[in-house]
Amino acid sequence: MYGAFGRSEFIKELWELLEEKSVYLLGERRVGKTTVIEEMAREAPGGTLAFFFELEATHTPDALAQAIYDRSAEYLPLSRHAGEEVRGLKKLLGGAEAAGVKIPRAEASWQTLLERVMQGLCEQKNYSRVVFFLDEVPMMLQNMPESDRREILNTLRKLDQVYGKREGKIRFVVTGSIGLHHVLSDLREKGYANQPVSDMVRRALPPLSPTDAKILAESWLMGEGLESSSVLTGCIATTTDGLPFYIREIVRALKSEGFSLDEEGVNRAVRYLATDATSAIELDFYNKRIETYYAPNRRALARALLDALARDEALTLAELSSRLPGADPDALESTLKLLEDDLYIRYDEAGRFVFRYGFIRRVWLLLRRLG
Repeated sequence: MYGAFGRSEFIKELWELLEEKSVYLLGERRVGKTTVIEEMAREAPGGTLAFFFELEATHTPDALAQAIYDRSAEYLPLSRHAGEEVRGLKKLLGGAEAAGVKIPRAEASWQTLLERVMQGLCEQKNYSRVVFFLDEVPMMLQNMPESDRREILNTLRKLDQVYGKREGKIRFVVTGSIGLHHVLSDLREKGYANQPVSDMVRRALPPLSPTDAKILAESWLMGEGLESSSVLTGCIATTTDGLPFYIREIVRALKSEGFSLDEEGVNRAVRYLATDATSAIELDFYNKRIETYYAPNRRALARALLDALARDEALTLAELSSRLPGADPDALESTLKLLEDDLYIRYDEAGRFVFRYGFIRRVWLLLRRLG
């Protein structure tokens, strides 16, 4: 048991949202975003045509356009003339050859190809809705030069506005393990002013409910041949904040390392996963990501803020300022906003900043050797 277990209500909500708009699906790494959208693409409701694309390894706009065309070509009810045009455009993406000499591809042919595909799908009479699930879009954009990033974001926005809002048939679900705001921030420093996902509904993938988290923990314990108990499954569910991937990994660590099947054993499993060199799940990602995606002048401040919140659990802005007396107030607030956007932290009902997940707080304490 794993997959999209416990996500039926959330999936139902997403389908309802897609009746009106495209969706920008947020979620921390390994919370199950890909699993959810793969399930939705496989189990699309009647009258809906769905395509799933994993884009982390996509490095050019041409490759993106080719992938979308290849998957959707059989559903395009194009006239003979239009069909010949699309096939011609597809050939131009890679450049044609004449007498062994490669002819440069036509400029912007990939945008034209995508528009023709969307037009054809809007003419499709057998389906009332077409949904493109685009996974790891920020990773794809990071693979590309600045000019291609701009063009893809602008094209995605145009396709959503024309064939989503105006025609009412095409929808997109965009996800990624790193926030799209990092890509946009880099582009804005170079003069890019558009808001490519501003018309999309933003939704964050929540953790499992406590009941579902316990059921999943019990299933994994049984699958590993370990004795289950309500105390143990409750401890695993609480420790992981109901995040399915970490439920599975804690159970695997209990088995592989022979830890006791109680709270002490679960705590030892967390420490093993976070700090042992033989652990394969790379929880140090939460620390390394700051080095990769944050500007050099923000990295130390971001880590200092997370250190303070890991030690004290919940702090107001004033309390954080007092703990970091040398920090520029504007830099402090903007870095807190970045950490919120990256789902490290959240702003609670009492007006305090806290880690979004207690599990990640514990991991941070271990990674940073804070006790």
